[in-house]
Order: sequence, then structure tokens, then C-alpha cells
Amino acid sequence: MDSMIKVPKEDGAWWMALTCWICGWGASLAITWEPLVVGSAFVSLMFMAQTLRSCRRLWRIEPGRAGRLLAMACMGVLLPIATFSLLIVRTNDLPWTLAATVPSILYGIVLVLGKERRPWARLLGVVSLTSISAVTYACAVGRFDTISTILWSALGLYFLLGSILVMARFRRSRGALLFVRVSSLAVVAGTIVCSFHGLLHWVIGGGFLLLGARSFLVDTETRPADPKKLGNRELAYASISAALVLAGIWMIR
Repeated sequence: MDSMIKVPKEDGAWWMALTCWICGWGASLAITWEPLVVGSAFVSLMFMAQTLRSCRRLWRIEPGRAGRLLAMACMGVLLPIATFSLLIVRTNDLPWTLAATVPSILYGIVLVLGKERRPWARLLGVVSLTSISAVTYACAVGRFDTISTILWSALGLYFLLGSILVMARFRRSRGALLFVRVSSLAVVAGTIVCSFHGLLHWVIGGGFLLLGARSFLVDTETRPADPKKLGNRELAYASISAALVLAGIWMIR
């Protein structure tokens, strides 16, 4: 039964969340306590979702233990609610606050139902995890602005395309690989055009350029020999891309 209450290790999810949290705080250039609350609230929300899923599985087998898990989950919801309230007070922007936090709530429900392996759930997971960057930044500076939009969109696009690239390698999908190639180069071109108008810095597109270049080296005829090694390598590339996004934001501030 102990295996039912362990938090599953989702592939790269925690690393993705940590990367986005660091980028959000780093982009704010602020030494403040609010980002710590955001990070703690996200961890609390994910653990609460996993606890509720374990509770659902144990309810018919060990109702007493399931009841204790349910009580723990109810206590865990307090910090996310407090963070939501803090975000509204700090930004005074309810529409943006809802847009940035609802995906995490929906993803928590997906985890409770055990549907996180579905393709649409993976997309929701990327949107949810990368929204941490915008929420952390907004809590630190007290507003949602262009920087929060750049953070969420750039990190979200990269992690999404990176996930599709990994899927293309495992499923040997030429269509998915073509999508990554075209999308990556389109983002690079868009970044360069925007940099000419002072809206973005071209450095932000560096990670997408690297992603596009790597996609042309992928051989769809063979499956990766070591999935774990491939995953770790993709996380390393994602960290490089996130660092370039952060550097680009610093250059336009």
C-alpha cells in the first residue's frame, strides 16, 4: 500500500517547474519574499493533488487511512489559496491572475484523476508548469506586464516543442519532427523581426535556433537506445534555452 501514497516522478515536470520559477524570479531583479510563497504554493498544490489521488485509490481498501490523507489534502489547499489572494492584492489584475493560475488548478484535477499521460493533459501540464514564471515575476514586481508575457510564452513554446521532439524520436513520427522544425525556425524569425522593432532581444530565440538545428539531426528510423539519457539531455538543453530567455529579458529591461 505504501506505493500508493508516493508522489510519482513525472518526467522532467519538477525540473521544468524549478526552471520556470528561477526565471520568473530572476527576471524581476527583485530581492523579495513573494517568490518563495509562489514556489511553496505550487509544491503544496501538486502534493495535494497526488494525495487526493492516493486517497481515491485507497478509499475502498483502507478507508481510515484514506480519511487521514483527505484531511492532509484539505490542509494543503490553504497555501495555494493564500498565494492566489496575494497575487490579486499585489497586481490588482483579476483577469491575468485567473489566466495564470487556472491551468495549475486544472492540472491538479488531472493528476487526481490519473489522466496526466494523455496528450491533451501533457499540453495542459506544460501550460501550467510554465505559468509559474509569470506568476513568480508578477508577485515579485507587483504587476503583469510584457515581461511576464514573454516569460510564459517563450518558456511554454520551448518546453512544448521540446516535448514534441522527444515524442517524435520515440514514435518515429516524421510529421511531428517537421512541425518542430518549422515552428522552431518560425519562432527564431519572429524573434529577429521583433528585435528590430525593440520588442524583443534576438538572444531569446537562441534556444529555439538550437532546438531547430537539433531537429534536423534526428533520425526517425531508429529509437533512442537510452530513454533516461535522452530525457536528461533534453532537460540540459531546456536549461540553456531558459538561460537565454532570461538573458534576453535582462537586455531589454
